[in-house]
Amino acid sequence: MAFGSELRRQRLAAGLSLTELAARIHYSEGYLVKVETGAASPNAAFAELCDAALSAEVSLAALLPSGVSRPRALAPVLPRLRMDLPPAVPWFRDRVREVEDVYAALMRDDAGSAAVCAISGLPGVGKTALVLRCAHRLRSRFTDGCLFLDLRSHTPGAHAIEPAAALDRFLRLLGVSPDEIPDDLDDRAGAFRYRLRGRSVLIVLDNAATAAQVSPLIPAEPNCRVLVTSRDRLGALDDARHVPLRALPRQEAAELLCSLIEPRREGGEAAYRIADHCGGLPLALRIAAARLRDNAAWGLAGLEDRLADEAGRLRGLDDDERCVGVAFNLSYRQLSAAQRRLFGLVVLHPATEFELTAIAALAGAAPHDTERELDGLCEANLLEERVRGRYRIHDLLKAFARETALVAVSEDEQRAALGRLLEAELSAVAAVDLFLAPHRYRPALALSAASPAGERFGDEAEALHWIIQEAETLAALVGLALDHGFHEQCWQLAYLLRSFYFLDKRWDSWISTHRLAVSAARDGRNAWAEAVTHNNLGVALIDRGDRDQAATHFRTALDIFRELDDGHGTATTRAHLAWVSHHRGHHHTALNDFSAALTFYRGHGCRRNEAITLRGISLVETALQRYADASDHALAAIELFDELSLDLDAAMAVNTLAWADYRAGRHQAAAHHYSEAFSRAERCGSSYEASRAVTGLGNVHAALGERAAAEREWRRARRLHPRLVSGDVGEIRVREEFLHGEGHLEGGRPPAADER
Repeated sequence: MAFGSELRRQRLAAGLSLTELAARIHYSEGYLVKVETGAASPNAAFAELCDAALSAEVSLAALLPSGVSRPRALAPVLPRLRMDLPPAVPWFRDRVREVEDVYAALMRDDAGSAAVCAISGLPGVGKTALVLRCAHRLRSRFTDGCLFLDLRSHTPGAHAIEPAAALDRFLRLLGVSPDEIPDDLDDRAGAFRYRLRGRSVLIVLDNAATAAQVSPLIPAEPNCRVLVTSRDRLGALDDARHVPLRALPRQEAAELLCSLIEPRREGGEAAYRIADHCGGLPLALRIAAARLRDNAAWGLAGLEDRLADEAGRLRGLDDDERCVGVAFNLSYRQLSAAQRRLFGLVVLHPATEFELTAIAALAGAAPHDTERELDGLCEANLLEERVRGRYRIHDLLKAFARETALVAVSEDEQRAALGRLLEAELSAVAAVDLFLAPHRYRPALALSAASPAGERFGDEAEALHWIIQEAETLAALVGLALDHGFHEQCWQLAYLLRSFYFLDKRWDSWISTHRLAVSAARDGRNAWAEAVTHNNLGVALIDRGDRDQAATHFRTALDIFRELDDGHGTATTRAHLAWVSHHRGHHHTALNDFSAALTFYRGHGCRRNEAITLRGISLVETALQRYADASDHALAAIELFDELSLDLDAAMAVNTLAWADYRAGRHQAAAHHYSEAFSRAERCGSSYEASRAVTGLGNVHAALGERAAAEREWRRARRLHPRLVSGDVGEIRVREEFLHGEGHLEGGRPPAADER
């Protein structure tokens, strides 16, 4: 029975139109049409949602095409999400009516899916402050935690977070392995809704632009709630309750102004007129109050005069933002020349949150001197210091700085500042890469004068913490470098990010940055860089499962390396193509390419490459059932890795040896080597390889008929590394065969091993 035709039969029997079913399961109507006509293949989450919506006797999930994995049962309790809310602002005005409206919208129980409340209003009106106040008060009602995301739709110089990227982030937080996150937007949305079934989660989406950006992020679970802020009303969110947020009434605005200047102060008529000049916008009132605190001699009357005088100079802003511009301009005029210059240079940074070292690089000054100027910007409320050494600029202020402060900086100085920023980040990423891949070849970096790589961070943990925090900014800098013609910095930054992307499984960023880097290398007429970037891009694609595209990039790299007469590049690319052949089941072709690469590496003393290739040959030989040869080559790889003190690589090779033992039916030897791999992985801190080894131990128990012991080990493996789920890991595929009652397919098509 075909899935699509049965879905159509059940839908019509239930009296549902395509539109009605699409609304129930939160998939697009177009996707439903494709599934019913057989033009699209359904996934497990989609089938489960359809079954829940149609309640038919025939289970659609049972009709999934062969090869589509069934969803694993959700754990009885989802660990409370660790993504915390930003702190509520202390200056928030009560806004009693709006708070009550938000509570009423979220606490209603008449919704068939998650209740949604959309708060809209002018920039600077306090939307985020209202949402955070409500979220903090309501958070205890959501037993499974909160998800908060700034969608950055109106952040100058930054790209809005697309629904696919937002879903990727949420699914990772919900424990979904990167390998399991689908590429298609509808599939990602379905997986997100599936993971939230039966959960109680508050989702806060700040700074949205359109309903289309938000809709895929709304779960179908009635126990979840969604809070959205936007400058627009988002009327296309038909089922949402809309709470418009307007400027503060004159009385409340004046009270806020006075409380910011001095607690319990009363301001009189001057305070009311200042509130009028600021348009009742809390952000503008805060900046005006900061200027008065710094210039107490003005008094309220003096501040009022200055605001009134400035009003006519900002006709370029629309009516809604004119008073914000007045307040901004007043603060800006009080800055020193150095502070104005720095305020303009900040705009060149692609993010709204940045660290001291990055701004010091833009300024071309020592960090302690830059910090002093930043303190002045913070005192004027033009910047906010989130934590020591880390700053944030409001998106309105960034737009204002672009129109006022940046234009006062010459184009040559702007380019020089951007070049310094790129060099500083390139140096920092090089230091991280040195920790993550100490034996990796690194070309001479495009640095004019930078500290030696390695001095930036005290240890690997500190380096890894930094790059995780800065990952999005670094990806944005790759694009910024290409846009401004910094070709060498562009491809080198992508090149150095590769080790981190592989470690953290950031497929989207890896692929997007390396595509930009290919263009930069080509535009910069650097053939070697173009070839090596094609190679690294191919690795990302094959790791993601796109073998055809990977092969295309590898072949392009091979052509360039051969034209350059680069033997090392040619050998490495042939080794990469061997993985493509192996994944496609062309094991003899893979063995030929691996062998050619091995000959080159041995002839040129490339010992780590030799060991990695031996490990790959072992996996291919296991696939060809040449178990004795596979064991010999794995042992040779282990010996080389141990000589080079490459502990993680050695642990991977011991797992490879255990895999050959297992496929050969040598269960006792497999158990011994998996135990050794686990110990090695624990010592070098690799939860991934430790989990792989424990999964293998579970498979050995299962093969011996010891099902209880097998399930105990499999549970332990999931605790060690929940993201180890790739179907390209042999141990995982065998485990899934046992879990689905298929047993160990001795001598059948072996699963491909993951390339690392």
